[in-house]
Amino acid sequence: MTLQERIAAVMALGFSARHAEFITAVALHSGFCVRRQYEAFANVQPGKNVRDFLDGMVSRGLAARFSPRANRGYIVTNAKMFAANYDPADVDLESGQFKGTPSDIKPIAWARFSKSFSAKRDSGNRTVLVVQAASLVEFLDKLEWIGAPEDSGKVHVP
Repeated sequence: MTLQERIAAVMALGFSARHAEFITAVALHSGFCVRRQYEAFANVQPGKNVRDFLDGMVSRGLAARFSPRANRGYIVTNAKMFAANYDPADVDLESGQFKGTPSDIKPIAWARFSKSFSAKRDSGNRTVLVVQAASLVEFLDKLEWIGAPEDSGKVHVP
């Protein structure tokens, strides 16, 4: 998929060309951004339009605010991702190391897991979603929005 095809796919979600270009750049890099990055990218001053754009993505469920107190992390990556099926008994309970060779390894477009983060304050477990950039549009299309029927065939994110 070319860069222009990616931008066009994001525009199909209702974004302007400038917004789609920025979203695509973010998705192809870290998956995280802050307001000042959009301001620099679009050569605009801080203000209501910038807040409306980014807050609008959050309210549509296309982005999430990320802070150390948040319970979820979202990562968009270009790395290849794989899932392995294995016998849990092959994982050493003391070291956490896998003792064997998985019999079934397959490529995946996204993954969800829980991770415990350590900090000065106990932040508990967080749900982390990792999505391949090339699959971002498909993932967003399959993401279950709050209030969607449970039998909708969508990816459920609590």
